[in-house]
Amino acid sequence: MTRLIRRLLEGALVATLLATGVVAPTASAETAAWSVKPADNDHGNARANYAYTVEPGQVLEDAAVVTNHGAESLTLAVYAADGFTTADGLLDLVPTGAASEAIGAWTTVGVPSVTIAPNASATVPFTLTVPDHARPGDHVGGLVTSLRSTSETEALSIDRRLASKIAVRVPGTLTVDATVTGVRLAYTASGNPFAPGSATLSYRLANTGNALIYTREQVGIAGLFGLASGTALSGETPEILPGSSIERTVEIPDVWPLFLTRASVDVTPIGIGVSGAADAAHGSAFAWTVSLVWTAAALLVVAVAGVLVWRAIARRRTARAASVSASAGTPESGIVAASTPSVPALSPELAARIEQAREAGRAEARRLAAESAGASFLSSDSSQPTSHERPSS
Repeated sequence: MTRLIRRLLEGALVATLLATGVVAPTASAETAAWSVKPADNDHGNARANYAYTVEPGQVLEDAAVVTNHGAESLTLAVYAADGFTTADGLLDLVPTGAASEAIGAWTTVGVPSVTIAPNASATVPFTLTVPDHARPGDHVGGLVTSLRSTSETEALSIDRRLASKIAVRVPGTLTVDATVTGVRLAYTASGNPFAPGSATLSYRLANTGNALIYTREQVGIAGLFGLASGTALSGETPEILPGSSIERTVEIPDVWPLFLTRASVDVTPIGIGVSGAADAAHGSAFAWTVSLVWTAAALLVVAVAGVLVWRAIARRRTARAASVSASAGTPESGIVAASTPSVPALSPELAARIEQAREAGRAEARRLAAESAGASFLSSDSSQPTSHERPSS
């Protein structure tokens, strides 16, 4: 548990100030100063905090030493509460009055409050009882000392909390696991079209095992078709309690506007005091990485090309309409050209015979016309009487 003790808050775990309203706190609350630490006993001397390995059903006794460093007597409430990892990777305790399920529920403090004279100390005993059904793994909380004060107008309530961390490991199968979710990538273009911009990768990292972990993370970046790829970050994350998660934000400089960029994160969880390797967690996200200047230029080119294509199509439609009008006649005249059926070509011999037949027909027509004209003339001449004839008596 060495890394756990070193990296989490040592000694005084949490100092929380809860306030509502706008009135200043009372003088006693402002000037109060105290400390809380583990007592020296069979569990150890000069301990920074409480760290136990406790079997299910086991009961152990321990104590805390609370010292008043102020010039006035101090009355503090004393209780235990569960811990959790905040979104920014710090260890905190559940709010006053909130229900606890592990350390806060397993710990019974000998007295609910303690009054300490100026520059004096008091020993506060407590009992830790791990239930038979306690799940294996790490459980973290704190032994809390709380000073609550209220202003004369009761418009402001202050709760100052100072705690010493309690870390309990219940033996059994320890799992080291983490997940990466909610990966997002945002790009900020540079004002210079010939310079790279920057990107921000954010994601949620959750401890889904039952052991306390920290992780080694590596963030990579790559442009379209793998261009300008590289490692943007490689390092360690804060420690995360089982069931807790943190929000990670990674700033990535020098990201070139290569139209589409992919960022990936690989996280390897490492259990505190747990041997063996764990599976890595992965996540990735894409973002459009374009320069505003080049985007505007591309849109202008596309717009000009669209106008040219539209004009070309319009000219082709106009020419096609004119061609159809010329071949079919204009609508104003109402004349529509009739289609002429195709006639197969005649052989020379057949053409000559047809011409002979036509000539014979024309000759016969002339003869008939001549005979008809002669008969008409004779008929008209015989019916006309002469002028010197006298009728018979």
